[in-house]
Amino acid sequence: MTNSVPQFVSLIPMVLSPGRVSLHLKTTNFPGKSNVSLDFDLGDTAPQQNPTNQELEDPEAMLRNSPYPNVELSILDDKHNEVAQAIIVEHKEENISLTLHIRRPQPGKTYIARADMIHNQQLIQTLTVPFKLQPSDTEVES
Repeated sequence: MTNSVPQFVSLIPMVLSPGRVSLHLKTTNFPGKSNVSLDFDLGDTAPQQNPTNQELEDPEAMLRNSPYPNVELSILDDKHNEVAQAIIVEHKEENISLTLHIRRPQPGKTYIARADMIHNQQLIQTLTVPFKLQPSDTEVES
Protein backbone atom coordinates (compact mmCIF):
# COMPACT_ATOMS: atom_id res chain seq x y z
CA MET A 1 0.00 0.00 0.00
CA THR A 2 1.38 3.42 -0.95
CA ASN A 3 1.71 6.09 1.72
CA SER A 4 0.18 9.16 0.04
CA VAL A 5 0.72 12.67 1.34
CA PRO A 6 -2.29 15.01 1.57
CA GLN A 7 -2.03 18.01 -0.74
CA PHE A 8 -3.91 21.07 -1.91
CA VAL A 9 -5.52 20.99 -5.34
CA SER A 10 -6.89 24.54 -5.43
CA LEU A 11 -7.70 27.62 -3.35
CA ILE A 12 -10.30 30.01 -4.75
CA PRO A 13 -11.14 33.28 -2.96
CA MET A 14 -14.57 34.79 -3.62
CA VAL A 15 -15.27 38.31 -2.31
CA LEU A 16 -18.72 38.42 -0.73
CA SER A 17 -18.47 42.00 0.55
CA PRO A 18 -15.56 44.35 1.32
CA GLY A 19 -15.03 42.69 4.70
CA ARG A 20 -15.97 39.07 3.91
CA VAL A 21 -14.13 36.61 1.67
CA SER A 22 -15.14 33.00 1.12
CA LEU A 23 -12.21 30.64 0.57
CA HIS A 24 -13.00 27.46 -1.36
CA LEU A 25 -10.34 24.83 -0.68
CA LYS A 26 -9.95 21.53 -2.52
CA THR A 27 -7.56 18.86 -1.20
CA THR A 28 -6.68 15.26 -2.06
CA ASN A 29 -4.67 12.19 -0.95
CA PHE A 30 -6.06 11.79 2.55
CA PRO A 31 -5.09 8.55 4.29
CA GLY A 32 -7.59 5.72 4.45
CA LYS A 33 -6.73 5.26 8.12
CA SER A 34 -9.21 6.66 10.60
CA ASN A 35 -8.08 8.79 13.51
CA VAL A 36 -10.90 7.39 15.67
CA SER A 37 -10.28 4.29 17.75
CA LEU A 38 -13.35 2.06 18.06
CA ASP A 39 -13.34 -0.75 20.59
CA PHE A 40 -15.89 -3.53 20.10
CA ASP A 41 -16.10 -6.49 22.46
CA LEU A 42 -15.48 -9.35 20.03
CA GLY A 43 -14.25 -11.81 22.61
CA ASP A 44 -10.81 -13.27 21.97
CA THR A 45 -10.94 -12.76 18.18
CA ALA A 46 -9.57 -9.20 18.09
CA PRO A 47 -6.42 -7.94 19.80
CA GLN A 48 -6.94 -5.05 22.22
CA GLN A 49 -5.24 -1.76 21.40
CA ASN A 50 -5.05 0.25 24.57
CA PRO A 51 -3.45 3.67 24.77
CA THR A 52 0.20 3.56 25.74
CA ASN A 53 1.37 5.05 29.03
CA GLN A 54 2.88 7.93 27.04
CA GLU A 55 -0.52 8.69 25.45
CA LEU A 56 -2.21 8.59 28.86
CA GLU A 57 0.38 10.97 30.33
CA ASP A 58 0.53 13.18 27.22
CA PRO A 59 -2.97 13.91 25.82
CA GLU A 60 -1.44 15.65 22.78
CA ALA A 61 0.32 12.41 21.73
CA MET A 62 -2.80 11.23 19.89
CA LEU A 63 -2.92 14.53 17.93
CA ARG A 64 0.74 14.19 16.97
CA ASN A 65 0.06 10.66 15.72
CA SER A 66 -3.04 11.63 13.72
CA PRO A 67 -2.83 10.80 10.00
CA TYR A 68 -4.68 14.04 9.16
CA PRO A 69 -2.97 17.42 8.71
CA ASN A 70 -3.91 20.79 10.16
CA VAL A 71 -4.75 23.56 7.71
CA GLU A 72 -4.21 27.27 8.35
CA LEU A 73 -6.14 29.61 6.06
CA SER A 74 -5.25 33.27 6.05
CA ILE A 75 -5.67 36.48 4.11
CA LEU A 76 -2.72 38.85 3.78
CA ASP A 77 -2.87 42.52 2.83
CA ASP A 78 -0.61 44.16 0.23
CA LYS A 79 2.16 44.48 2.88
CA HIS A 80 1.88 40.76 3.73
CA ASN A 81 0.27 41.46 7.12
CA GLU A 82 -2.24 38.81 8.19
CA VAL A 83 -5.72 40.38 8.29
CA ALA A 84 -7.83 37.22 8.70
CA GLN A 85 -7.19 33.63 9.77
CA ALA A 86 -8.94 30.29 10.32
CA ILE A 87 -7.40 27.04 11.55
CA ILE A 88 -8.77 23.58 10.79
CA VAL A 89 -7.49 20.88 13.14
CA GLU A 90 -7.14 17.39 11.60
CA HIS A 91 -8.54 18.43 8.24
CA LYS A 92 -10.03 15.53 6.27
CA GLU A 93 -12.58 17.06 3.87
CA GLU A 94 -11.76 17.11 0.15
CA ASN A 95 -13.86 20.26 -0.46
CA ILE A 96 -14.56 22.99 2.04
CA SER A 97 -15.64 26.65 1.99
CA LEU A 98 -15.03 29.03 4.89
CA THR A 99 -15.83 32.72 5.17
CA LEU A 100 -13.11 34.91 6.68
CA HIS A 101 -13.76 38.43 7.93
CA ILE A 102 -11.05 40.99 7.11
CA ARG A 103 -9.98 43.47 9.75
CA ARG A 104 -10.08 47.03 8.35
CA PRO A 105 -10.82 46.07 4.71
CA GLN A 106 -9.58 48.30 1.90
CA PRO A 107 -11.83 47.77 -1.14
CA GLY A 108 -10.02 47.76 -4.46
CA LYS A 109 -6.68 46.68 -2.94
CA THR A 110 -4.94 43.41 -3.80
CA TYR A 111 -4.89 40.75 -1.09
CA ILE A 112 -3.42 37.26 -0.92
CA ALA A 113 -5.33 34.14 0.13
CA ARG A 114 -2.95 31.61 1.69
CA ALA A 115 -3.39 28.01 2.79
CA ASP A 116 -0.72 26.15 4.78
CA MET A 117 -0.92 22.38 5.34
CA ILE A 118 0.93 21.22 8.45
CA HIS A 119 1.45 17.69 9.72
CA ASN A 120 3.40 16.80 12.88
CA GLN A 121 4.50 20.44 13.13
CA GLN A 122 6.09 20.33 9.67
CA LEU A 123 4.90 22.43 6.75
CA ILE A 124 3.82 20.12 3.91
CA GLN A 125 2.55 22.66 1.38
CA THR A 126 1.66 26.32 0.96
CA LEU A 127 -0.72 27.65 -1.67
CA THR A 128 -1.17 31.39 -2.32
CA VAL A 129 -3.61 33.18 -4.64
CA PRO A 130 -3.76 36.97 -5.15
CA PHE A 131 -7.17 38.65 -5.55
CA LYS A 132 -8.70 42.14 -5.57
CA LEU A 133 -11.06 43.03 -2.76
CA GLN A 134 -14.07 43.88 -4.93
CA PRO A 135 -17.46 42.21 -4.35
CA SER A 136 -18.25 42.23 -8.08
CA ASP A 137 -15.11 40.18 -8.84
CA THR A 138 -15.87 36.48 -8.85
CA GLU A 139 -12.84 35.60 -10.95
CA VAL A 140 -9.40 35.07 -9.45
CA GLU A 141 -6.57 37.11 -10.93
CA SER A 142 -4.21 35.21 -13.20
